[in-house]
Amino acid sequence: MRKFGGLRRVRFIAHALLLVGLVWLVVGAGTTSIAAADTQITIQGFAFAPATISVPVGTTITWTNKDTAGHDVTSANGAFASKTLTTGQTYSFTFNQAGTFTYGCTIHPRMVASITVTGSASAAVLPTTGAARNQRNWGLIVPLVAAAAVIGGGTFLRRKGLRTED
Repeated sequence: MRKFGGLRRVRFIAHALLLVGLVWLVVGAGTTSIAAADTQITIQGFAFAPATISVPVGTTITWTNKDTAGHDVTSANGAFASKTLTTGQTYSFTFNQAGTFTYGCTIHPRMVASITVTGSASAAVLPTTGAARNQRNWGLIVPLVAAAAVIGGGTFLRRKGLRTED
Protein backbone atom coordinates (compact mmCIF):
# COMPACT_ATOMS: atom_id res chain seq x y z
CA MET A 1 0.00 0.00 0.00
CA ARG A 2 2.98 2.27 0.58
CA LYS A 3 3.82 2.18 -3.14
CA PHE A 4 0.52 3.85 -3.98
CA GLY A 5 1.24 6.74 -1.57
CA GLY A 6 4.54 7.33 -3.33
CA LEU A 7 2.89 7.11 -6.72
CA ARG A 8 0.25 9.64 -5.71
CA ARG A 9 3.00 12.01 -4.63
CA VAL A 10 4.83 11.53 -7.95
CA ARG A 11 1.60 12.09 -9.85
CA PHE A 12 0.87 15.24 -7.80
CA ILE A 13 4.37 16.60 -8.48
CA ALA A 14 4.05 15.76 -12.18
CA HIS A 15 0.72 17.56 -12.44
CA ALA A 16 2.09 20.53 -10.51
CA LEU A 17 5.09 20.79 -12.85
CA LEU A 18 2.83 20.50 -15.88
CA LEU A 19 0.60 23.26 -14.50
CA VAL A 20 3.63 25.47 -13.84
CA GLY A 21 4.85 24.83 -17.39
CA LEU A 22 1.47 25.74 -18.86
CA VAL A 23 1.27 28.92 -16.77
CA TRP A 24 4.80 29.73 -17.87
CA LEU A 25 3.72 29.22 -21.47
CA VAL A 26 0.77 31.59 -21.14
CA VAL A 27 2.61 34.27 -19.16
CA GLY A 28 5.87 33.86 -21.06
CA ALA A 29 4.18 34.14 -24.44
CA GLY A 30 2.74 37.51 -23.48
CA THR A 31 6.00 38.91 -22.14
CA THR A 32 8.29 37.76 -24.93
CA SER A 33 6.19 39.13 -27.77
CA ILE A 34 7.72 41.99 -29.66
CA ALA A 35 5.29 44.67 -30.71
CA ALA A 36 5.52 47.90 -32.57
CA ALA A 37 6.28 50.79 -30.25
CA ASP A 38 5.82 54.51 -30.18
CA THR A 39 8.79 56.45 -31.48
CA GLN A 40 9.69 60.09 -30.94
CA ILE A 41 11.22 62.45 -33.50
CA THR A 42 12.34 65.90 -32.40
CA ILE A 43 12.16 68.97 -34.60
CA GLN A 44 14.97 71.24 -33.42
CA GLY A 45 17.64 73.39 -35.02
CA PHE A 46 15.67 73.35 -38.29
CA ALA A 47 16.19 69.58 -38.54
CA PHE A 48 14.43 66.29 -37.76
CA ALA A 49 16.25 64.09 -35.24
CA PRO A 50 16.79 61.35 -36.10
CA ALA A 51 16.84 62.17 -39.81
CA THR A 52 16.54 58.51 -40.83
CA ILE A 53 14.84 55.78 -38.87
CA SER A 54 13.64 52.21 -39.42
CA VAL A 55 10.51 50.99 -37.61
CA PRO A 56 8.16 47.99 -37.84
CA VAL A 57 4.65 48.22 -39.28
CA GLY A 58 2.21 49.46 -36.65
CA THR A 59 4.60 51.95 -35.09
CA THR A 60 3.23 55.36 -34.14
CA ILE A 61 5.71 58.18 -34.61
CA THR A 62 5.24 61.44 -32.76
CA TRP A 63 7.04 64.57 -33.91
CA THR A 64 7.59 67.32 -31.33
CA ASN A 65 8.54 70.85 -32.39
CA LYS A 66 11.20 72.21 -30.03
CA ASP A 67 12.12 75.13 -32.29
CA THR A 68 10.82 78.66 -31.80
CA ALA A 69 9.84 78.67 -35.49
CA GLY A 70 6.76 76.88 -36.79
CA HIS A 71 7.24 73.65 -38.79
CA ASP A 72 5.05 71.05 -40.42
CA VAL A 73 5.57 67.37 -41.16
CA THR A 74 4.52 66.40 -44.69
CA SER A 75 5.33 63.19 -46.58
CA ALA A 76 6.46 63.40 -50.20
CA ASN A 77 3.82 60.86 -51.30
CA GLY A 78 0.94 62.50 -49.40
CA ALA A 79 0.56 59.66 -46.87
CA PHE A 80 0.56 62.10 -43.95
CA ALA A 81 0.64 65.85 -43.32
CA SER A 82 0.45 67.90 -40.17
CA LYS A 83 -0.73 71.42 -39.61
CA THR A 84 1.92 73.98 -38.71
CA LEU A 85 3.30 73.02 -35.30
CA THR A 86 4.27 75.81 -32.94
CA THR A 87 6.77 75.35 -30.12
CA GLY A 88 5.84 72.34 -27.97
CA GLN A 89 3.12 71.03 -30.28
CA THR A 90 3.14 67.43 -31.50
CA TYR A 91 1.87 65.46 -34.47
CA SER A 92 1.46 61.66 -34.52
CA PHE A 93 1.01 59.19 -37.36
CA THR A 94 0.74 55.39 -37.27
CA PHE A 95 2.53 53.51 -40.08
CA ASN A 96 0.35 50.55 -41.08
CA GLN A 97 2.06 49.86 -44.39
CA ALA A 98 5.64 48.87 -45.18
CA GLY A 99 7.75 51.13 -47.36
CA THR A 100 10.06 54.12 -47.30
CA PHE A 101 8.49 57.47 -46.52
CA THR A 102 10.45 60.64 -47.22
CA TYR A 103 9.08 63.72 -45.56
CA GLY A 104 9.98 67.26 -44.74
CA CYS A 105 8.83 70.69 -43.68
CA THR A 106 7.05 72.55 -46.49
CA ILE A 107 7.82 75.85 -44.73
CA HIS A 108 11.56 75.11 -44.73
CA PRO A 109 12.28 72.87 -47.79
CA ARG A 110 15.84 72.03 -46.70
CA MET A 111 14.42 70.12 -43.72
CA VAL A 112 14.08 66.54 -45.00
CA ALA A 113 14.14 63.08 -43.43
CA SER A 114 13.00 59.52 -44.11
CA ILE A 115 11.31 56.64 -42.36
CA THR A 116 11.64 53.02 -43.46
CA VAL A 117 8.75 50.85 -42.31
CA THR A 118 9.58 47.14 -42.32
CA GLY A 119 7.60 43.91 -42.16
CA SER A 120 3.89 43.35 -42.03
CA ALA A 121 1.39 43.76 -39.23
CA SER A 122 1.61 40.05 -38.32
CA ALA A 123 5.36 39.59 -38.84
CA ALA A 124 7.77 39.23 -35.96
CA VAL A 125 10.10 42.18 -35.64
CA LEU A 126 13.86 41.81 -35.34
CA PRO A 127 15.80 44.03 -32.98
CA THR A 128 16.95 47.35 -34.43
CA THR A 129 20.50 46.02 -34.62
CA GLY A 130 19.37 43.58 -37.29
CA ALA A 131 21.00 40.71 -35.41
CA ALA A 132 19.35 37.31 -35.80
CA ARG A 133 17.33 36.21 -32.80
CA ASN A 134 17.37 32.77 -31.25
CA GLN A 135 13.87 31.50 -31.94
CA ARG A 136 13.93 28.86 -29.19
CA ASN A 137 12.58 29.88 -25.83
CA TRP A 138 14.67 27.61 -23.59
CA GLY A 139 13.09 29.10 -20.49
CA LEU A 140 9.83 27.50 -21.64
CA ILE A 141 11.12 24.34 -23.28
CA VAL A 142 13.14 23.06 -20.29
CA PRO A 143 10.30 23.08 -17.73
CA LEU A 144 7.86 21.52 -20.18
CA VAL A 145 10.30 18.71 -21.04
CA ALA A 146 10.98 18.19 -17.32
CA ALA A 147 7.23 17.99 -16.64
CA ALA A 148 6.78 15.49 -19.46
CA ALA A 149 9.67 13.39 -18.09
CA VAL A 150 8.16 13.36 -14.60
CA ILE A 151 4.74 12.41 -15.93
CA GLY A 152 6.27 9.68 -18.09
CA GLY A 153 8.32 8.39 -15.17
CA GLY A 154 5.28 8.44 -12.89
CA THR A 155 3.25 6.52 -15.43
CA PHE A 156 6.06 3.96 -15.81
CA LEU A 157 6.37 3.50 -12.04
CA ARG A 158 2.62 3.20 -11.65
CA ARG A 159 2.36 0.51 -14.30
CA LYS A 160 5.37 -1.33 -12.88
CA GLY A 161 3.89 -1.09 -9.38
CA LEU A 162 0.56 -2.47 -10.54
CA ARG A 163 2.25 -5.45 -12.27
CA THR A 164 4.27 -6.47 -9.20
CA GLU A 165 1.21 -6.56 -6.93
CA ASP A 166 -0.73 -8.93 -9.18
